Amino acid sequence: NREYRVFAWWSEGTNRSTAAKYILNNGSSKPSVFRVNQQTNGGQWNYLGNVRMGRGGAAVILSNEAPVGFVVIADAVKLVPVNGR
Repeated sequence: NREYRVFAWWSEGTNRSTAAKYILNNGSSKPSVFRVNQQTNGGQWNYLGNVRMGRGGAAVILSNEAPVGFVVIADAVKLVPVNGR
């Protein structure tokens, strides 16, 4: 298992969800869930949290759940190994 820092990038806007739900599924434990306000901090890498992943792959999912009249934006996600390994 390796530990990674998870970052997400989005474009901000007043019609964005204030609770966009990112789900990291590593296939071996309960998925990690991160909620972010996409009305702020757009146009930059935003730290979501750390996750531990085993071999065999993983999936980062941005749920499309949002209150009526709001949207979620999926621009990019990056995983950075902790300690550069």
